[in-house]
Amino acid sequence: MDEYEELSIRDKILELAQGQLFGVLCTQNNQQPYGSMIGFALSNDLKNVVFATPKPTRKYKNLTNCKNVALVVNNREKHPTDLMKIQAFTATGKAEEILKYNSQSSWVKMLVNKQSYLSEFLESPTTALFRIKIFRYFYVCSFQEVREWSPG
Repeated sequence: MDEYEELSIRDKILELAQGQLFGVLCTQNNQQPYGSMIGFALSNDLKNVVFATPKPTRKYKNLTNCKNVALVVNNREKHPTDLMKIQAFTATGKAEEILKYNSQSSWVKMLVNKQSYLSEFLESPTTALFRIKIFRYFYVCSFQEVREWSPG
């Protein structure tokens, strides 16, 4: 892949992520997969995703038992009748809970800047904040054209 293609894919992933409020977080536990809708924010360097979840959930339990995750994001609602225009990515990486944070934390600011409705939720003692360190993206466009890209 040449430099132009790599920059193009990077820019498309960033644009897609910035245009979507939600994605599906894929976790596993006891060799069983599980998908959860999450509100997320992606760092501009595409190396990190941040999201919050209540602690008394299956999602939280899965994240504490297995750090390997995938995040699927797409724009299918923009093109419900034209599969060729839908874009999606799957980002794979490792999730870790951010144990100490406050409203001034860069992770909290990043998330609240995109998902302002989460500010009160993040103040709850039953809320956990997670960061996903992204290792690889699989970007899909034109229904079946798949490209792999790593943020470095």
